Amino acid sequence: MIYVSIIQFACTSIWAKNLRSFLTMLGIIIGIFSVVMLSSAATGVKAQVAEFINGLGPNTLIVLPVPSIEGQQPAFQQAASFLSTITSDDADLIVQKVHNIESVQKAAFPSGIASYGDKKIIPFMLGASPGITKVFRIELATGRAIIESDATDSNKVVILGDSVRSQFGLSLDDVNKTIKIGKEEFTVIGYFAPTKNQMFGLDLGTIIFMPVTTAQKLNGRDTLDRLFISTLHNEDIEQVSHDVEALLKDRHGENDFYV
Repeated sequence: MIYVSIIQFACTSIWAKNLRSFLTMLGIIIGIFSVVMLSSAATGVKAQVAEFINGLGPNTLIVLPVPSIEGQQPAFQQAASFLSTITSDDADLIVQKVHNIESVQKAAFPSGIASYGDKKIIPFMLGASPGITKVFRIELATGRAIIESDATDSNKVVILGDSVRSQFGLSLDDVNKTIKIGKEEFTVIGYFAPTKNQMFGLDLGTIIFMPVTTAQKLNGRDTLDRLFISTLHNEDIEQVSHDVEALLKDRHGENDFYV
């Protein structure tokens, strides 16, 4: 009987303060809904990152400019570019010293507003070694590729993703047009074919691709934001990872990076 009385008392109290009870219930419902939504979003981002990494193939390593903390894996959003100590010399030395490597691609992520005529967008901009297109599996639709001499001379040339081309109202025949990134003028030397590939959840169709040295100048720093290392064979991945970690730790004096 005591339980019936307790339930009756609770129902009476709720009904007597129905507005307060409703607002309390609403707060609880919103709180639970928010937690579920955030958990779902986190799971979705994790799945996108995993999909991107898997898409690179089992023989690709990514070096991030974040400290390696024993027992923990850093979140990608913690990779603050301005803290990066990874340099082109690091990449070159990896090629020279570490065995069973097919290629090392350098990458830097500049930021800014891109414009063409009266159209302005905030794109995903990537400065990288020419071979990065092979790693990301994106192909040219028209125009020419970025080559080593573009990086050597820090040429202001770009290749636009299909979405960027559409937003600017350009056609595939509009090669050698001039766009602006900030106040700097860049020549469009080509366009990528449409792709559904992503990079850490970013649509590669929205990319503006340029030489890595040009991106470094836009950033105002000579460090790199990523290294993409491809091994000759899948079975080489563990040894190469170990050798890269050892080499970079010896050069930097600490684990201020993560493979």
